[in-house]
Amino acid sequence: MPADKAQLREKFSKDYEKYYLVDLFRRRGYVRKTCANCGKNFWTLDQERKRCDEATCSPYTFIGDPPTSKRLDYVSS
Repeated sequence: MPADKAQLREKFSKDYEKYYLVDLFRRRGYVRKTCANCGKNFWTLDQERKRCDEATCSPYTFIGDPPTSKRLDYVSS
C-alpha cells in the first residue's frame, strides 16, 4: 500500500539533506527555512527571510516595480 503524500512529505522533511539538498543549493548558499505563516518549508538565499513566496504568505513584490524602464503595451510586447 503506497504511503500518502503527507506521510512522504514528513519523511522527506525530516531527512531533507538526503532528499532535497541538491549540489546547486549547497554551492550557491541556499538555506532551508520554515514559513512563519503557513508552516511549509522553502529554500532561500536570504538568511533573514521568515515567509515563503506563496501569495497568501508574502505580498507580490513586482507590483509597482516593473522589470524594465521601457513602457510596453499588449501589442508591443
